[in-house]
Amino acid sequence: MEKSNKDLAIVIPSMSRARMVYTTKVTGPLPLVVPESQAAEYRDWNPGCEVITHPDSIKGLAPKRQWICEKFGDVFMIDDDIVAARRLCTSSGQKGGLTKEEAVGIIRHGWECAKQAGAYLWCFNHVVNGVLYESHVPIALTGFANGCAHGIRAGSGLNYVSDAVGVDGFYISGLNAHKHRILWKDLRFTFQQAPTMTLVGGQAEWRTMESEKADTLFLRRMFGEAVRIKREIKHGPKCRPIHPYARTMVVPF
Repeated sequence: MEKSNKDLAIVIPSMSRARMVYTTKVTGPLPLVVPESQAAEYRDWNPGCEVITHPDSIKGLAPKRQWICEKFGDVFMIDDDIVAARRLCTSSGQKGGLTKEEAVGIIRHGWECAKQAGAYLWCFNHVVNGVLYESHVPIALTGFANGCAHGIRAGSGLNYVSDAVGVDGFYISGLNAHKHRILWKDLRFTFQQAPTMTLVGGQAEWRTMESEKADTLFLRRMFGEAVRIKREIKHGPKCRPIHPYARTMVVPF
């Protein structure tokens, strides 16, 4: 199992994507946490990766994350559909892409920084476009954690709930803000996912437009005005339309 020492685990939660684990091309081999009934297929298609199983009765990403936290203690969970790890704070002529060793290294470094800062939740920039990187704000101590790649330290008192079908990252961020008032978010680096709504397996087996609506309403009930509807995604002069229940979180401190 990939660790910086005996206290940190770095794992990939996955389900029904044995043939489509992209993340290991970005990070190198990491343990895959999968349902018991899918273990053999994952081992066949992902040689070199340790396969850790949980009971098939654990369904959905949020319950899986809770099981992982209870099993490992200090843990960083990175989704199986990561296609790139990049440095956003590049200087002239510097390449943004990280090597596998660097990708794992920034995770370990973030964990160390979170411990020193007294933060239980740590993560990286949710922005993947380097043009949007603000060089005068390399680190944030407030905000929300991108669900696709974030870590939690043992003793946090944070728990994932099954009501958060596709918004476990938002939920744990809101709960963390309520309990601890701090996270460690290294804005200099980012992990980029494949387009979420185009994949099969994983969260695609649970996420529908109805679940997206229910997720947004659930977050609003829990965190009120901190959860806001996202109307559009802007990239320069162009706007990309999004579904009507897409949301963002603005932590009010």
